[in-house]
Amino acid sequence: MSKREPVRIEGYALDDILQFPVEELLEYVEASTPIIVAVGSAEVLCEFRMQAGTLVAVLAHIDGGGDGVLRAAHRLLADTAYRMGCTDLKLIATAVNCAEPNLKLRRLLERLNFVVETIDEYGEAYVLNERVHSE
Repeated sequence: MSKREPVRIEGYALDDILQFPVEELLEYVEASTPIIVAVGSAEVLCEFRMQAGTLVAVLAHIDGGGDGVLRAAHRLLADTAYRMGCTDLKLIATAVNCAEPNLKLRRLLERLNFVVETIDEYGEAYVLNERVHSE
């Protein structure tokens, strides 16, 4: 039986990214510009911003990859939010009304406790609100 390859983000192992200085990670949040990130075999179009003590991560499009992509992104973002002193993490996956919906992704989002909410900027989206740091 072959060992499963660890999910890499932009060529880095997840544990390596978790060691990046917070200042380096803040650059992506402060830019508030959509970027494409390679996560394992997937490409994820995402955007990050701070909003009243909450790290908001919008996963606008996930192309390819498996269950590990979303789990790795969640772990990285929760840890990053904590290290940045945020009290909450909000993940928004705009996968509700895709032209070609990925039913496997929808099932995974629901299993991970994402719920469908209407958000002014995006319409209906899968959302996960999570406490990461108590004040």
